[in-house]
Amino acid sequence: FARVVLTRSIAIIPTLLVAVFQDVEHLTGMNDFLNVLQSLQ
Repeated sequence: FARVVLTRSIAIIPTLLVAVFQDVEHLTGMNDFLNVLQSLQ
């Protein structure tokens, strides 16, 4: 369980940082990238 939380946190935290510091349009590319990463797990 802790392993799942860790991997999700690693995926989510950079997204939150980007959401804070970048505009929303940039998030679509990041979201696609994260979807690819999660599909590989």
